[in-house]
Amino acid sequence: DRLACQYETPRTERLNCLPFLGHEKWETVRIYAEDEVLAGIQDAQRKLAAENPDRVVTVGGNCMVSPALFDYLHGKYENVGIVWIYAHPDVSTLNDGYPNAHAMVLGSLLEQGAPQLVSRMRHPVFKPSDVLHVGLQQLHDYQEVCLNKQGVAVLADVLMEENGMLGLSD
Repeated sequence: DRLACQYETPRTERLNCLPFLGHEKWETVRIYAEDEVLAGIQDAQRKLAAENPDRVVTVGGNCMVSPALFDYLHGKYENVGIVWIYAHPDVSTLNDGYPNAHAMVLGSLLEQGAPQLVSRMRHPVFKPSDVLHVGLQQLHDYQEVCLNKQGVAVLADVLMEENGMLGLSD
């Protein structure tokens, strides 16, 4: 298995945020490959600060590319929001039984995720009103509770389901 997130700077420098890891780290830290995850965030922050781009576009890859990028843009622009186009809400916490940091990204940007990730952000956290979530699949109960509690907007309140679209009711 290879965990990786990649993005390119304006000079098309490719970043690999996480190196190959065996499963030996799975049970030794609360976030899987925590040292590598945090090092990847720090590396991305350093490169963004050096490049100082006006905008950043990412396509595909692992969601762990997002914390440094959104945090950077939130520091650069006073009025910035997040349009999260993704099937997963990424609001898991350490207590949800899933140790992969990529499932904690949006929650961490909202200051609700793993303290190890939240503490790496250099700028004010995002408010739920700064986030629009598009394309959600069927949620786990804890994810739905988190999104509802936070008040994160979900476009048209539509969930993706295996056989088509399922509209949410009030």
